Amino acid sequence: MLDRGLIDAVAAHEHDTGDTVFRGHLARSRYGPTVFFTPPWSEIFATIFATSAERWHGFHEASREYELLRSVYANLGYDLRELASAPVPNRADALLSTLGLS
Repeated sequence: MLDRGLIDAVAAHEHDTGDTVFRGHLARSRYGPTVFFTPPWSEIFATIFATSAERWHGFHEASREYELLRSVYANLGYDLRELASAPVPNRADALLSTLGLS
């Protein structure tokens, strides 16, 4: 498992500037083929993030960023898997099953 920070950073740069100069680097520097996405669940934002000083953006911004990143990863050919809004053990089971580790 690897940090997806590079793709996120390039997506933010492209979104902010319209400049796609770094897109070629992403095609050459591939991560594993499956990417798990956790959508911004409103119930989590309402309870946890609303009171967090570290969280600098709200639900609307998180939803926009989520859609942007899904689009970028899909365009790069990654297999996107969305984790369901379910109890943590259920999400862990789904993740392990997808990876063939259950």
